Amino acid sequence: MFDWDNKTHISLYNISRPVILSWYSGAEASIPSFILDSYKESDGWKLVYNTCSPSLLMQDGKYYLIFYNIFSGKLRGYVYNKNNVTSGDITFWQLTFDNRTRYQTFQ
Repeated sequence: MFDWDNKTHISLYNISRPVILSWYSGAEASIPSFILDSYKESDGWKLVYNTCSPSLLMQDGKYYLIFYNIFSGKLRGYVYNKNNVTSGDITFWQLTFDNRTRYQTFQ
């Protein structure tokens, strides 16, 4: 199990250097402080999807960490883009489910 509470870096498949996790100082991300202040398991976050390391789902270029908050019901996703993106700071995602569930309401 990946211990995001206590690790500041993550190893990614086919990336030669460890990457600083988005919620730590020095990360290559511009994330609002209200997100940076709430990322720990004690804040209610559970890791529900991991294509980073260590994971059986690792694939080159697909680096996702998705968390679910048991208190608020929110999903939060992080993606690492290994390409050198020089402009723009918005990414659009689409979540799809193979099987319908009773609780498919997300914020």
